[in-house]
Amino acid sequence: MLAIIEIGRVATIVQQQAHTLSKRLFVEAGVTLGFSPFQNYRRNYIPNLLPELVVMFFTDLGRAALLIGQLGMLSIFISQVWIQTGFTSGTIQNTSLNWATLLGSARVDLLTAPWIPLFSAGAITLAIITFNMLGEGFRKLFDRRIS
Repeated sequence: MLAIIEIGRVATIVQQQAHTLSKRLFVEAGVTLGFSPFQNYRRNYIPNLLPELVVMFFTDLGRAALLIGQLGMLSIFISQVWIQTGFTSGTIQNTSLNWATLLGSARVDLLTAPWIPLFSAGAITLAIITFNMLGEGFRKLFDRRIS
């Protein structure tokens, strides 16, 4: 679901990058040399768009981890099942074991034992920071290669 929500933003960014790239001299030179559209994409577009896609992948992983942590605090989990307890009644139970689940289930312990949700929140925070730093590191690496 998260990928479907974000695909419009990613497609717009890729379209803008490709449009900017199509005006560069080396792409026009490829057309002048008689490259087929497939050759032009393979030689000019893909190598220049791939670094931006890698950076967006890691920064979007950080965003997804943040969203999953927020949903975990609200006890909205990724995998749930409906368990019928009566003829017309039932309950939704979580079936996954992850940091967001630990964070959501330990919400009641916040006042009595604040260290319990602290570790799962710290793990989610560490994952978010790691993904964002990886994305920025790749961005600097690719910018250095281009310059």
